Amino acid sequence: MIGVHGEGLFNAFFMPLHSSLIEIRPLNFTGHHPNQYMKDMAHGDGDSIFWWGVNVVTPAHSAPGVLELQKRGAPHTWSRERHTFVRLMALQYLLERITLTRTDRSRYQAFRDRHEHYISDALDKLNDTQRHRLLHHVRSSAAQQGGGERRLLLREHVGAQQQQQQQQARVQQLDGQLQSGQLLQQRQLEADHQRRVLTAAVADVLPGVQMQDRQQQQQQQQQQ
Repeated sequence: MIGVHGEGLFNAFFMPLHSSLIEIRPLNFTGHHPNQYMKDMAHGDGDSIFWWGVNVVTPAHSAPGVLELQKRGAPHTWSRERHTFVRLMALQYLLERITLTRTDRSRYQAFRDRHEHYISDALDKLNDTQRHRLLHHVRSSAAQQGGGERRLLLREHVGAQQQQQQQQARVQQLDGQLQSGQLLQQRQLEADHQRRVLTAAVADVLPGVQMQDRQQQQQQQQQQ
């Protein structure tokens, strides 16, 4: 299973024993808070699930979420809600190790001992030779599928643009809903104010009208 950090990853515990999970973490979302969920739970459960991770450290690969754009909620949670995508080379690095591990716990433990069960999207733990090999493999796979490197990079670029456009449209939609709600609330306040003014005016005038009615009734009775 591959997915971004979130409650949906708990479905991994329904997979067969010693299946693999790749958790993608958005920009700046690292440390104890994300570790206490899938990573620590999988390890604490006797590695019933083999946890692998990708940390996004490239700003261009992560777009702010709605809360961050609107400056709402606690700032320390904004990084968790960011949108993100990962280049294939980072996934290729982990998938190769998952293929070698399969369901063998000792092999997984060996990768953990060498800290090869996680990587950043910048591939900072790899040397030039390893990066070149991964890049060559990804290029070859893309070419075999009829895409080629240009189409692969273009797909990533277009995907990022579409993601940003969708995010901006969503923010505009939320702003419109917020403004509509504020306008409706303002109209309700104005209507309530008008009702209070009218009620007060009636309360002031009504006693005088009632007094005039009683005086007219008394004059009519005297004339009779």
